Amino acid sequence: MCKQLTFIHGGQVFEHNSEFESFLNDYQIEDPFLDTPKSWKQDLFAQLEEKGWQILAPKMPCKSNSKYKHWKIWFEKFLPFIEKESVFVGHSLGGSFFAKYFQENEVGKFAQLHLVSPAYNLKAGGFTHKDNFSLLEKQFNAIYIYHSKNDPVVPFEDSEHFHRLIPKSKFIQFENKHHFILDNSPEIEKFLPL
Repeated sequence: MCKQLTFIHGGQVFEHNSEFESFLNDYQIEDPFLDTPKSWKQDLFAQLEEKGWQILAPKMPCKSNSKYKHWKIWFEKFLPFIEKESVFVGHSLGGSFFAKYFQENEVGKFAQLHLVSPAYNLKAGGFTHKDNFSLLEKQFNAIYIYHSKNDPVVPFEDSEHFHRLIPKSKFIQFENKHHFILDNSPEIEKFLPL
C-alpha cells in the first residue's frame, strides 16, 4: 500500500461582496510570463513522490473568496480516494478547513494532521470553529501545529488557541518564517512516517 499525503492550500475570505470587489479592483497582477518561484510545498511533494508517496492536492473552489460549504462539497468528492492511515496537511485556510471538517465529521482513522498557520477567529466564509476538538483528536494518531511568531497574515495567537483546545497536538514554533510562503518551510518532513 502506497503512503499518501492530502494537501489543501490557503485562500481568502470576505464578509461582504463589496470587500471582495474592492480586493479585485485593487489587486496588482505581477508579470504572468515570469517563472513562478518554487515553494516548500513543491519541494515536499517531490521529495515524498521520490519515496513512493501519492500526493493528493485538490485545487479548492474560488480560493480568492472561499466558502466553507463549497470547500466541503469539493473535498468530499476526493474522500473515496483517500486511504486509511493517510497524512493531511493544510496551509493557512487549508488548515482551518481541515480543523473544522474533522471537528464536525467522523471519516475514519488517519496517521497525521499538520496544520500550518491555521486561522481560528475567522468571521467570514463559514470557517468558524467550535471549542471542542474531541472528534478531530479521535481521528488522528498525531496532530502537529506550525506557526511563526512574525506571521503577517494569521496571528500567532490563533495557533496557540488551537493548541490549547487540542491537547494531543504538538506545537512547533518559529521566530521568522512569516506565513510559510515560498522557501520558508515548516519542515513537516521531520515528523512524517517515512
